Amino acid sequence: MGKRPSISKDPQQFPLYRMEREEIGARDYMRLSWKACQRISRSVCRTYGVPQARLKRRVMGRWAAEWYDGVITLNPKKGTATDLLTILHELAHHLHWHLADGKYNRHQDHGPEFMACYASILDTVRFIPYDAMALICRRRKLKYLSPGPTVASLKQVLRKDSVRRRGA
Repeated sequence: MGKRPSISKDPQQFPLYRMEREEIGARDYMRLSWKACQRISRSVCRTYGVPQARLKRRVMGRWAAEWYDGVITLNPKKGTATDLLTILHELAHHLHWHLADGKYNRHQDHGPEFMACYASILDTVRFIPYDAMALICRRRKLKYLSPGPTVASLKQVLRKDSVRRRGA
């Protein structure tokens, strides 16, 4: 997959993390067991027709989790690593990689295309409806794309060369 882009190439990264903390929360009451993390991962991957993400544990300093090349790594020293929101965020990276069909490297890690995947997953698992997520993104001035109602429409959005960005 190559080297990760610098923060300057991912301007939504920290505003998105802040939005997750302040607007969504769920850090203290949506913690999952390891088995539940595996179950939700299996379910989301099956629903979207992508290969199963591999979950592993590793101490990573200040980071709770990361996705890289099909592997979601969760930090056992961070309580937030196994909350539902973190798992879904990392699964959105996994989905973005597989559904973008080679265009992933042209996208920001937390850009509008990623946000389409994230909003779709949050809506699919009935955690946050798409309309509510769009409202939160607009309020926080985060760019996003509408994922559409189906996996096929999400794929189409991710694979377009020039897309109309929504939000900020």
